[in-house]
Amino acid sequence: MKAGTQVTWRNNGRMVHTIVAEDQSWTTGPLVSGDVGGKTFDKPGTYTYICKEHPWAYGQIIVE
Repeated sequence: MKAGTQVTWRNNGRMVHTIVAEDQSWTTGPLVSGDVGGKTFDKPGTYTYICKEHPWAYGQIIVE
């Protein structure tokens, strides 16, 4: 994705999900059912994140 673009996460389930950077530098905060959280990535790089409540669930965003 391009730098300066916002990424959003939507909680479509019933459980709370909190998206957190692996290095703890940012978070969406807790997302309850129906909530949407976002983060704008201004600098190029690779960003790895987890779900705080399900730490085995990883994701990665690559910013150019």
